[in-house]
Amino acid sequence: MKFDPAPREGSYNLVLGIGFGIFILFLCVFGAALLGSHAGEVANATGAVLGGIIGALGAALAVYLTLSGQNRQEATKVSDALIREVLEFARLGIGHLDNCVSISKGTITVPVVALPGAMAMPEPIIYKSVADRIGLANSPQIVVAFYTRLTEIKTGLEVLASHPILARGNADGKMLKHIALGWLDVLGMAKGLISDHVMIAELDSVVQQHVCHDIEVVSAAARTEFA
Repeated sequence: MKFDPAPREGSYNLVLGIGFGIFILFLCVFGAALLGSHAGEVANATGAVLGGIIGALGAALAVYLTLSGQNRQEATKVSDALIREVLEFARLGIGHLDNCVSISKGTITVPVVALPGAMAMPEPIIYKSVADRIGLANSPQIVVAFYTRLTEIKTGLEVLASHPILARGNADGKMLKHIALGWLDVLGMAKGLISDHVMIAELDSVVQQHVCHDIEVVSAAARTEFA
Protein backbone atom coordinates (compact mmCIF):
# COMPACT_ATOMS: atom_id res chain seq x y z
CA MET A 1 0.00 0.00 0.00
CA LYS A 2 1.56 3.27 -1.06
CA PHE A 3 0.85 6.48 0.78
CA ASP A 4 1.14 10.02 -0.51
CA PRO A 5 3.55 11.95 1.75
CA ALA A 6 2.79 15.32 0.13
CA PRO A 7 0.51 17.86 1.82
CA ARG A 8 -3.09 17.83 0.68
CA GLU A 9 -4.88 20.66 -1.13
CA GLY A 10 -5.92 22.29 2.14
CA SER A 11 -2.28 22.52 3.23
CA TYR A 12 -1.26 24.19 -0.03
CA ASN A 13 -4.13 26.66 0.27
CA LEU A 14 -3.08 27.54 3.81
CA VAL A 15 0.51 28.21 2.77
CA LEU A 16 -0.52 30.25 -0.25
CA GLY A 17 -3.05 32.19 1.82
CA ILE A 18 -0.47 33.11 4.44
CA GLY A 19 2.07 34.18 1.84
CA PHE A 20 -0.44 36.15 -0.23
CA GLY A 21 -1.90 37.90 2.81
CA ILE A 22 1.50 39.00 4.06
CA PHE A 23 2.46 40.14 0.55
CA ILE A 24 -0.66 42.30 0.24
CA LEU A 25 -0.04 43.76 3.70
CA PHE A 26 3.46 44.81 2.75
CA LEU A 27 2.25 46.32 -0.51
CA CYS A 28 -0.20 48.46 1.42
CA VAL A 29 2.51 49.56 3.83
CA PHE A 30 4.87 50.23 0.95
CA GLY A 31 2.28 52.32 -0.91
CA ALA A 32 1.58 54.38 2.18
CA ALA A 33 5.28 54.92 2.79
CA LEU A 34 5.84 56.25 -0.73
CA LEU A 35 3.27 59.03 -0.42
CA GLY A 36 5.10 62.31 0.11
CA SER A 37 8.48 60.57 0.61
CA HIS A 38 11.89 61.70 -0.64
CA ALA A 39 14.24 59.57 -2.76
CA GLY A 40 16.20 58.30 0.25
CA GLU A 41 13.06 57.45 2.11
CA VAL A 42 11.72 55.57 -0.93
CA ALA A 43 14.91 53.54 -1.08
CA ASN A 44 14.68 52.70 2.60
CA ALA A 45 11.01 51.75 2.23
CA THR A 46 11.79 49.58 -0.78
CA GLY A 47 14.53 47.77 1.13
CA ALA A 48 12.23 47.24 4.10
CA VAL A 49 9.49 45.82 1.88
CA LEU A 50 11.87 43.49 0.06
CA GLY A 51 13.20 42.27 3.39
CA GLY A 52 9.66 41.73 4.60
CA ILE A 53 8.74 39.77 1.46
CA ILE A 54 11.78 37.54 1.89
CA GLY A 55 10.83 36.95 5.51
CA ALA A 56 7.23 36.15 4.53
CA LEU A 57 8.39 33.64 1.94
CA GLY A 58 10.65 32.04 4.52
CA ALA A 59 7.75 31.77 6.95
CA ALA A 60 5.52 30.25 4.25
CA LEU A 61 8.23 27.73 3.37
CA ALA A 62 8.60 26.78 7.03
CA VAL A 63 4.86 26.15 7.26
CA TYR A 64 4.95 24.05 4.10
CA LEU A 65 7.83 21.90 5.34
CA THR A 66 6.15 21.42 8.70
CA LEU A 67 2.88 20.30 7.11
CA SER A 68 4.72 18.04 4.70
CA GLY A 69 6.59 16.34 7.53
CA GLN A 70 3.42 15.88 9.57
CA ASN A 71 1.56 14.32 6.63
CA ARG A 72 4.44 11.99 5.91
CA GLN A 73 4.58 10.78 9.52
CA GLU A 74 0.81 10.33 9.68
CA ALA A 75 0.73 8.40 6.40
CA THR A 76 3.47 6.07 7.62
CA LYS A 77 1.67 5.33 10.88
CA VAL A 78 -1.65 4.61 9.14
CA SER A 79 0.05 2.51 6.48
CA ASP A 80 2.00 0.31 8.89
CA ALA A 81 -0.98 -0.28 11.16
CA LEU A 82 -3.35 -1.18 8.33
CA ILE A 83 -0.90 -3.52 6.63
CA ARG A 84 -0.35 -5.48 9.82
CA GLU A 85 -4.08 -5.99 10.18
CA VAL A 86 -4.46 -6.92 6.51
CA LEU A 87 -1.63 -9.43 6.92
CA GLU A 88 -3.39 -11.14 9.81
CA PHE A 89 -6.74 -11.14 8.04
CA ALA A 90 -5.09 -12.57 4.93
CA ARG A 91 -3.50 -15.35 6.98
CA LEU A 92 -6.92 -16.34 8.30
CA GLY A 93 -8.47 -15.99 4.86
CA ILE A 94 -5.90 -18.39 3.41
CA GLY A 95 -7.06 -21.05 5.86
CA HIS A 96 -10.73 -20.42 5.10
CA LEU A 97 -10.23 -20.66 1.34
CA ASP A 98 -8.22 -23.84 1.83
CA ASN A 99 -11.13 -25.24 3.84
CA CYS A 100 -13.50 -24.40 0.97
CA VAL A 101 -11.30 -26.47 -1.34
CA SER A 102 -11.15 -29.33 1.16
CA ILE A 103 -14.93 -29.33 1.62
CA SER A 104 -15.45 -29.35 -2.13
CA LYS A 105 -13.08 -32.31 -2.49
CA GLY A 106 -14.78 -34.14 0.38
CA THR A 107 -11.61 -34.16 2.46
CA ILE A 108 -13.40 -32.58 5.41
CA THR A 109 -17.07 -32.42 6.41
CA VAL A 110 -18.65 -29.29 7.84
CA PRO A 111 -22.37 -28.90 8.62
CA VAL A 112 -23.90 -25.91 6.88
CA VAL A 113 -25.08 -24.46 10.19
CA ALA A 114 -21.46 -24.45 11.39
CA LEU A 115 -20.08 -22.49 8.41
CA PRO A 116 -20.29 -19.00 10.00
CA GLY A 117 -18.27 -20.19 12.99
CA ALA A 118 -15.86 -22.26 10.91
CA MET A 119 -15.01 -19.26 8.73
CA ALA A 120 -15.38 -16.51 11.30
CA MET A 121 -13.14 -13.46 11.13
CA PRO A 122 -12.30 -11.05 13.96
CA GLU A 123 -13.78 -7.58 13.94
CA PRO A 124 -11.36 -5.08 12.38
CA ILE A 125 -9.75 -2.83 14.96
CA ILE A 126 -7.18 -0.77 13.04
CA TYR A 127 -9.48 -0.13 10.09
CA LYS A 128 -12.18 1.34 12.32
CA SER A 129 -9.69 3.43 14.29
CA VAL A 130 -8.19 5.05 11.16
CA ALA A 131 -11.36 5.21 9.08
CA ASP A 132 -11.23 9.01 8.96
CA ARG A 133 -7.67 8.87 7.59
CA ILE A 134 -8.07 6.21 4.90
CA GLY A 135 -7.80 9.03 2.38
CA LEU A 136 -4.06 9.18 3.10
CA ALA A 137 -3.69 5.99 1.06
CA ASN A 138 -3.05 6.02 -2.66
CA SER A 139 -5.46 3.07 -2.89
CA PRO A 140 -8.19 3.95 -0.39
CA GLN A 141 -10.89 2.26 -2.47
CA ILE A 142 -9.04 -1.06 -2.39
CA VAL A 143 -8.68 -0.82 1.39
CA VAL A 144 -12.41 -0.15 1.79
CA ALA A 145 -13.29 -2.89 -0.72
CA PHE A 146 -11.14 -5.40 1.18
CA TYR A 147 -13.06 -4.95 4.43
CA THR A 148 -16.42 -4.63 2.65
CA ARG A 149 -15.88 -7.95 0.86
CA LEU A 150 -15.23 -9.60 4.23
CA THR A 151 -18.62 -8.37 5.43
CA GLU A 152 -20.26 -9.75 2.28
CA ILE A 153 -18.71 -13.18 2.89
CA LYS A 154 -19.94 -13.17 6.49
CA THR A 155 -23.46 -12.34 5.30
CA GLY A 156 -23.34 -15.09 2.68
CA LEU A 157 -22.32 -17.68 5.27
CA GLU A 158 -25.13 -16.60 7.58
CA VAL A 159 -27.66 -16.89 4.77
CA LEU A 160 -26.53 -20.46 4.05
CA ALA A 161 -26.63 -21.39 7.74
CA SER A 162 -30.18 -20.05 8.13
CA HIS A 163 -31.58 -21.66 4.97
CA PRO A 164 -34.52 -23.91 5.96
CA ILE A 165 -33.38 -26.76 3.70
CA LEU A 166 -29.63 -26.36 3.15
CA ALA A 167 -28.97 -25.90 6.86
CA ARG A 168 -30.05 -29.51 7.50
CA GLY A 169 -27.08 -31.03 5.71
CA ASN A 170 -23.36 -30.67 5.16
CA ALA A 171 -21.67 -28.07 3.03
CA ASP A 172 -20.48 -29.00 -0.46
CA GLY A 173 -18.51 -27.38 -3.23
CA LYS A 174 -21.55 -26.24 -5.18
CA MET A 175 -23.04 -24.16 -2.38
CA LEU A 176 -19.61 -22.83 -1.36
CA LYS A 177 -18.55 -21.65 -4.80
CA HIS A 178 -19.64 -18.03 -4.28
CA ILE A 179 -18.02 -18.05 -0.82
CA ALA A 180 -14.75 -19.36 -2.31
CA LEU A 181 -14.86 -16.70 -5.02
CA GLY A 182 -15.32 -14.10 -2.29
CA TRP A 183 -12.22 -15.34 -0.48
CA LEU A 184 -10.33 -15.22 -3.78
CA ASP A 185 -11.28 -11.56 -4.15
CA VAL A 186 -10.26 -10.78 -0.56
CA LEU A 187 -6.89 -12.50 -0.88
CA GLY A 188 -6.23 -10.89 -4.25
CA MET A 189 -6.78 -7.43 -2.79
CA ALA A 190 -4.74 -8.33 0.27
CA LYS A 191 -1.80 -9.48 -1.86
CA GLY A 192 -1.85 -6.23 -3.82
CA LEU A 193 -1.91 -4.10 -0.67
CA ILE A 194 0.75 -6.18 1.09
CA SER A 195 3.19 -6.46 -1.80
CA ASP A 196 3.09 -2.69 -2.43
CA HIS A 197 4.10 -1.90 1.13
CA VAL A 198 7.74 -1.65 2.18
CA MET A 199 8.34 -3.41 5.48
CA ILE A 200 11.14 -1.92 7.57
CA ALA A 201 11.53 -4.69 10.15
CA GLU A 202 13.13 -7.91 8.86
CA LEU A 203 10.58 -10.13 10.61
CA ASP A 204 7.69 -8.20 9.05
CA SER A 205 9.28 -8.58 5.63
CA VAL A 206 9.59 -12.36 6.09
CA VAL A 207 5.93 -12.62 7.13
CA GLN A 208 4.96 -10.50 4.15
CA GLN A 209 6.76 -12.84 1.74
CA HIS A 210 5.29 -16.00 3.30
CA VAL A 211 1.73 -14.66 3.25
CA CYS A 212 2.01 -13.57 -0.40
CA HIS A 213 3.39 -17.00 -1.33
CA ASP A 214 0.61 -18.82 0.52
CA ILE A 215 -2.00 -16.63 -1.16
CA GLU A 216 -0.67 -17.64 -4.58
CA VAL A 217 -0.67 -21.35 -3.71
CA VAL A 218 -4.16 -21.57 -2.20
CA SER A 219 -5.64 -19.25 -4.82
CA ALA A 220 -4.32 -21.46 -7.63
CA ALA A 221 -5.87 -24.54 -5.97
CA ALA A 222 -9.20 -22.75 -5.47
CA ARG A 223 -9.40 -21.56 -9.08
CA THR A 224 -8.84 -25.11 -10.26
CA GLU A 225 -11.44 -26.56 -7.88
CA PHE A 226 -14.13 -23.94 -8.45
CA ALA A 227 -13.53 -23.17 -12.13
